[in-house]
Order: sequence, then C-alpha cells, then structure tokens
Amino acid sequence: MHREEALNQLQQLKNNINPHFLFNSLNSLYMLIGLNRENAQKFTMNLSKIYRYLIVPPKENLSTCGAGNKLY
Repeated sequence: MHREEALNQLQQLKNNINPHFLFNSLNSLYMLIGLNRENAQKFTMNLSKIYRYLIVPPKENLSTCGAGNKLY
C-alpha cells in the first residue's frame, strides 16, 4: 500500500470516529465537572492533546510497512 493511500484511509477513519468520540468526551466532561473540578481540568487538557494529535499526527508515527517488522 502506498503512503498516500494509507493516509487517505487514516483520514476516512478519523472522519468516522471524531463526532462520536467528541460527543462521548463532552458528556464525560459534563459529568466530571460536577464531581471533581480538578480532574475535569486535567481531562480537558488531555482531550485537547488527543484532538491536536488527530489533526496533526507526529510524522515519526508514520513508517513504511517493512520498517516496523523487527521485534528484536
């Protein structure tokens, strides 16, 4: 599979997951705010990091198919 095809498939997967993930995350945050404000703040920061990663994934996470085959 070519890199461009893999990136296109990744983008399609992101497009399907993001709305559902965001909805669940916001509902969790809503409940957490009432229970523990400090944890809600941490949750919000982590959620922003996740979305930043989804929007612009680090280039070092992409590799060719053969690059990750060695386990030793």
